[in-house]
Parts: sequence; structure tokens; C-alpha cells
Amino acid sequence: MRSFPYVIACTLALLCACGEDEAAWPRAEEGLEAEAPGFIEEKGEDGAEVSCPRDEDEGAAQVAAHARKRGRRRGTPPVDLGTWAKRTAAKTSPLCHRGYCQCVALFHDYATRFLRKSFVSAKYAYQLYENAPAAQWAQLDAFATPQAGDVIVWKAYSGCGYGTGVAGHVGVVTRVQANGQLNVLHQNLSGDKSPRLTTETQDRNVAPSCLVGYLRPK
Repeated sequence: MRSFPYVIACTLALLCACGEDEAAWPRAEEGLEAEAPGFIEEKGEDGAEVSCPRDEDEGAAQVAAHARKRGRRRGTPPVDLGTWAKRTAAKTSPLCHRGYCQCVALFHDYATRFLRKSFVSAKYAYQLYENAPAAQWAQLDAFATPQAGDVIVWKAYSGCGYGTGVAGHVGVVTRVQANGQLNVLHQNLSGDKSPRLTTETQDRNVAPSCLVGYLRPK
């Protein structure tokens, strides 16, 4: 008969072996939310279960396609791009990453938690455009037609409503309206660090002269 400590040790080993690999998930102590985004369970081409976010327009369909390729955690409620944006905008405190609670932290939350892409190192927001890996992000110029899921990158000292300082600015397009206006999720606007949704026209704050360009998830 096995000893009691032996049984306990084997049980703990079995539980560890069955657990999910959490290494790729950002930790709460790094400043990101610990709650995992939700996704829809589907069957991949190889028959394995994967999951993907839900949305209806072309941009969000690309976000969903990325989710199918990479796979997602299981057992969480469905969340689409619009729902993620509304939930984020409803927060009364800012998203933070490594002690910084500005617009770049919002990008990291979108890229690493929602899209499950790799971390992009950048001191300033405008540097995200050049530093984003080409294997994961398409770099579109400032004259591109944006779609839902794109990341807008503003120049430093843009002279527009955003990106007025040395860091530039970054935001996420959550919806393109029929009239061409953009719903954009920001953080750290006008001294208010909490996330906020705005509606933009492409002849003002998101005019090509204001931007470095757009990052589109692959």
C-alpha cells in the first residue's frame, strides 16, 4: 500500500499536468486585467477545438480569422470587438501596463489580451507603428481606408486633437459607420486617463496629415 504523502504528491502532479499553460497570459501584477476575454468555440480544420471573437463587419471578421488561427482559451462567454470596446470604455479607472496608464497600455491590452499577439516594445505611442512585427501586423499608410480592428497611430506633435505631445497617440477603431465616421477607443485623452469611445470624422482628428498610419492585425 502506498503511503499517504506519496498519494498526495501524485495527485498534485496530476493536477499540474492537466492545468492550462498560463505562461503566455499577461499577469494582473503587470498592470493588465486578469480576466480573460471570451470567445466562441469552433472546430478548426484539423478537428481541434479553437475559439474566436464574434463580429459582423469586414475588419472584425479579420480579427475573428486571426483567432481561428491562434486558438483561444475555452469556457469563457462570447465577446466580440464591439462588446470588448464597450466594456473597456465603461471602466472608471485606466488600463495600466508596467506602471504606465496611458494610450500605449490600451494598445497592449487589445493586442496581447484580445488578439493574443506578442508584446510590442515602444517608448512612445507613435513608435508602435514601426515596431509592430510584420508577421502579425500590416502597416498601412495614413491614406488607407480604415476598418474595424485597425489601430490608428498619430504622429508626435500632430497639430490635431490627439498626439499633441512628444509621444503621439494610439487608438483602436471599433466600428466604421455607414457615413464613414469612425468609432475609436482611446485612453488618456485631455487628462482623463480612463478609456473612452469617441466618434471621429476623417477630415479632422484622423486626417492623413495627423497620422503615422494604421496597424491592421493579420
